[in-house]
Amino acid sequence: MLYLLYDSDLITPQSLKSYALLIRQKFGKVPIKKEFRKNFTDFEDEAIIFIYAKESDIKRWIEAARQKKFTIFFIPNDKSKNLQKIFKIPSSFEKYLNEHTFVSHLTFFNDTLILNRAVIAKESWIESQNLLKSFMKNIFNIKLFKLNISVNDKQIKSAALMIEASNEYVFKVMGYPFFQDTGSCDRSAVIVYAPTSIIEAFKLKFHLMKKPVLPKGVGVIKSKTVTLQSEDELSVVLDGEKFPFEKRAVIKTQNTNLHIASGWEGCQPSQKDSIRIDTLPKDEELIEFYTKKSLPLLPIASEEQFAALFKKIRENAKINPVYMTLLIISVLMATIGLFQNSAPTIIGAMILAPLMAPIISFSMGVVRFEKSLMARSLKTISVSVFTGLSLSTMFAFLLPYRHVTEQMALRMNPTLLDLAVAILAGIAGGYGYANSKVGESLAGVAIAVALVPPLCVAGIGLGWMDMDMFWQAFLLFFANIVGIAFAAGTVFYLLGFASSRYVAAAFILKISMILVIIFPLYISTQNFFLYERIYDEISRVKYHQVELKIDSVYTKEGKIYVEIELAAKDEAAARKAAQTLKKRFPDLNFVVIYKKIV
Repeated sequence: MLYLLYDSDLITPQSLKSYALLIRQKFGKVPIKKEFRKNFTDFEDEAIIFIYAKESDIKRWIEAARQKKFTIFFIPNDKSKNLQKIFKIPSSFEKYLNEHTFVSHLTFFNDTLILNRAVIAKESWIESQNLLKSFMKNIFNIKLFKLNISVNDKQIKSAALMIEASNEYVFKVMGYPFFQDTGSCDRSAVIVYAPTSIIEAFKLKFHLMKKPVLPKGVGVIKSKTVTLQSEDELSVVLDGEKFPFEKRAVIKTQNTNLHIASGWEGCQPSQKDSIRIDTLPKDEELIEFYTKKSLPLLPIASEEQFAALFKKIRENAKINPVYMTLLIISVLMATIGLFQNSAPTIIGAMILAPLMAPIISFSMGVVRFEKSLMARSLKTISVSVFTGLSLSTMFAFLLPYRHVTEQMALRMNPTLLDLAVAILAGIAGGYGYANSKVGESLAGVAIAVALVPPLCVAGIGLGWMDMDMFWQAFLLFFANIVGIAFAAGTVFYLLGFASSRYVAAAFILKISMILVIIFPLYISTQNFFLYERIYDEISRVKYHQVELKIDSVYTKEGKIYVEIELAAKDEAAARKAAQTLKKRFPDLNFVVIYKKIV
């Protein structure tokens, strides 16, 4: 027999007549029209039933009829759009009658039918009113709950922030990226979300996990029956309706006597269970950590990741013959290059310099608050500084040369821009160490550029007993160390290598380092802008038959000196130009070099 069940509040007599006509054309019989009632299923077996009603009412009717041998068609309407989407029912009823397959497997949550999905979580997390507001309200009070999962004979202990459950094929229809290759419709599917940071929780909350592979902190279990247990107070939103969790839930997909016409394609029986939970917390200590404390802002690196990186960084903090050999060669090369005013030689020294390794190690020691690593790194840095200063000082003292070259002058005016460069280099260094695909060579070149040359210039200043030169160059060297250590430590923190226990102390220490160096750099930056104004004003001065070239501007013993070169055919004209300059700029001290043009 054919029956057309309809909700008279939703359908007009004319539409009802049209649907009855289409059914007659397809099956050759006129359907018996009956007013739809949610719990009335007293029809004979093998009946073909067409239903035009609201989705929530249809759901209750299916629950009551699941033991009956019915063939069911859902007539598309505005009150059952979600159901149409789930079963892939075309909007054209005529097309639906001619193109369909039959589904017999349905999924239940504690005996309640799941059409779309069941969401299990704490009340604050599944609150649907204003997602952003609820997220921000609970952002620093997000904890996982303990979870026991039973799949056949397997018992799994883990933790979760949220669980989604449905039929495996329904997840595919709903567009979940890691179900797109599925073809089974006779298994339940449970997605366990266990983010280990607020950032990961944010991605989960706003559905930003779009990749086809399982992201970190997400597990998927596919089986006919999955049992979930938790001692926490949880809530369930099942197809938009709230239910109590009652500490135990059985997600079960079973074969019913119903044959539901759908648009599901290639639906095949499953062969075995699938359990993919590698990235979920399973260690008892981790489960306790994430369920007792609020989630950290950023993810914490795994023990394996930290162990590999820490081993490499701890070795780099040590002083060994290879390190000292490279350091000595790089210092000597840089010092010679500074005297030669040779940029290529200095660059060669930069590439060889190993000094960035203990600085990176120190930054890791700070974020982890590893006192032994910090002490060992500081020892290596101190020995390196002493060695660099000693060699460059000795070289400058023995060499009968007292002229500040252009390459030396470049390292004698540190500014806040130099600190910015050091911070960028520190970012490259930290990321290079943490990411084996990037490698350490990139970081080594980027960081060494700003370390050895200013250290050698400071040593040259000591050799010449020029303390202004020493302090300016050493300020640049120290600023580079601070910037690199601060930035690399920040990168390690962002990548999850920081100690959650000492994160506040490590943050205060890093900020203190930056504040200590910013003030003198700010003063030096003001001098830099002053020198630029002096360059600009003097460069505007024009003299007849005299060429003026500014070599450098610097401060010595509180006075500003300007080294200039005056070139002319007549030396008297050049000297007259020098006198005019001194009268025009009485606050400046000119060091004049005269050059005759032939």
